[in-house]
Order: sequence, then structure tokens, then C-alpha cells
Amino acid sequence: MTQSLLIGLRQSYPDRLIKVYNRTANKVEELQAIHPLVSSANESKDLCSNSSFVFLIIPPTVIIDLDADFVSAFSKSDSIFVSCANNVSIDLLSKVYPTTKIVRLLPNINWQINQGTTIYQANSNVSTNDLTELLDLLSPITTLVEANSDLDFDKLGKLTSCGPGLFSKIVDQLFISFDITDNKQKQAVYHTFKNTMSYLLDSGKSPDKVISEVANKGGLTESGIVAADETLPACFDYISQSMDKRLLEKKLLIK
Repeated sequence: MTQSLLIGLRQSYPDRLIKVYNRTANKVEELQAIHPLVSSANESKDLCSNSSFVFLIIPPTVIIDLDADFVSAFSKSDSIFVSCANNVSIDLLSKVYPTTKIVRLLPNINWQINQGTTIYQANSNVSTNDLTELLDLLSPITTLVEANSDLDFDKLGKLTSCGPGLFSKIVDQLFISFDITDNKQKQAVYHTFKNTMSYLLDSGKSPDKVISEVANKGGLTESGIVAADETLPACFDYISQSMDKRLLEKKLLIK
């Protein structure tokens, strides 16, 4: 995810200096190969310059147990703490760090092509100007959607953050089921999928409306839609429930 963010920022902000801290030096070197203006911080507290945005792309258990020197330096710098951990709620973060300005982000890997989707929440310590500045920074690389609650954050986040993987798996299964093996044929399917999504976005029509435009009575599309109605609900319910179970397991580990 850090690589995806840096690739996106490199395209939109090629001259902006970025500090990175990682306990493993060669990981920073790998990131420097991605963005030439990445510099290595000697300690985590060195990331906290005046009013900076500090992206924490680290395990959830580490986010809620940060180094005391880092937290102290962070508070003095009036910086914004940007958590990119999926299963740590804004309420928990605010409880652990009550005086800190915190924004919670749930990005996806499409940051790297400037077409990401990012859900966000901010705690009450974050001013309107603070949030606007962060959103302005990110808007060239992602579509930003505010979540009104932790429940909405988790519900939508399963599809926005995991979407690239889930949707790719769905298309891959379509190739198998429809016996599509030739790369040129696969490209045709990719374009059909892409253009259908564009049509939904640009027209504002619901999926049901688009289906009604395509599916003639007794036709091939209708046959496929009927079969999908019979089989897909149970399949997608199982996928969603499996992800909910994993999310709950992760949350229990950090309480």
C-alpha cells in the first residue's frame, strides 16, 4: 500500500519531499527506487515536522501502541495522524490518543494509477481546514468518500479496499466458466467490464435499469440473469460473511 501511495504521489507531486521511516533499511531503499524524493528518517519521531501529514501504514496492533517519543513529538508538531489500518475504529484511535488530530483512511491499491477509492473519517480534533488540506492532497490520486459511522466504514470498505482483488477474481472465474483463454478475447471482456462500469457511473442508472435495456424477453442475457439470480446471492452472501468473520477476528486481537 505504501508503494501504491508513493507511485500515485510521484505522478501528481513529482517535486514534493517525502520522509519515510521503517526499521528495515532496505525497505526504504526499495521505496526510494519508486519515488526519488523519498528520504529516510532515522527515527519515527523525525517524521513529525510542523503541521505535516503522517501516514501510518503499519499493523493495527502497532498503531494503538505507538512509541511514546513519537506520540510526544507528534503532539508538539500539530500534525495530522493518518491511520490506514482497516480494522481500527476512529473511536478507538481517539480513545488511545485523545488530544491527537486523527484521520482514518481506507485506501485501495488503485492509488498507483490515480484512480483509487478511499473512505475516510476524521475525529473532532481535526479542523475543517485540516481536513480540506488533506483531501486536496489526495484528490488527484483517488475518489474520496466520507463514512458517517464505523459500521458504514466497515460495510463499504469490504468492497472498496478489497474490490480490486474481488472484482479481478470474479472476472477470472468468468474466463474459466466461459472458456475464455485467448489474451485478445480477455481484453474484450476487460473493456466490456470497464465500459459497463463507466456507463453506470456516467448515466446514473441503476444496475436493474441497465439490465432491462440489455435483456430482451426470452433472450440470451435474460437466461444468464435468471441463472445469476438463482446462484449468486448465496455465493456473495458467503463471501461477505467470510470477510465479516475475518474482520471481527482482527478487531478482537487489538481490543
